[in-house]
Amino acid sequence: MPWCSSDYTVQHALDWFAACRTARDAGTAFEYGMFCQDSGRFLGGAGLNEIRRQHRVCNLGYWVRQSMQRQGVASRCVHALSAHAFHELGMNRVEIVVAIGNTASEGVAVKSGALRESVARNRLHIRDKSVSAHVFSLVPR
Repeated sequence: MPWCSSDYTVQHALDWFAACRTARDAGTAFEYGMFCQDSGRFLGGAGLNEIRRQHRVCNLGYWVRQSMQRQGVASRCVHALSAHAFHELGMNRVEIVVAIGNTASEGVAVKSGALRESVARNRLHIRDKSVSAHVFSLVPR
């Protein structure tokens, strides 16, 4: 992830947690840590964000620490968070936006049953550069 660097500090983390609380209180994002059920080990993060209630749509994002990738962690989160978005938040559409070249996240979206709808030009801004991204969607069944 672009933010994950050697100069990431405790203060950066505290600022992120504060931003998450503010967004949660505003109802515009719900971000979660992922932890191993057995050991409590930190596995990554996932969330529902960019919540647009007028159109009943939101974004679903995830990241998994490298040592835990390819073990179904992200797919389980997509399943749980999309169910929460549809059943608890009343969303009609959940989007997963994946930068071109991020094959791991692309694989998670496909494995989770998301429909690849398009490639959106300049959709994400990563490391001070606009990049194109795949747009996937999930809708209630």
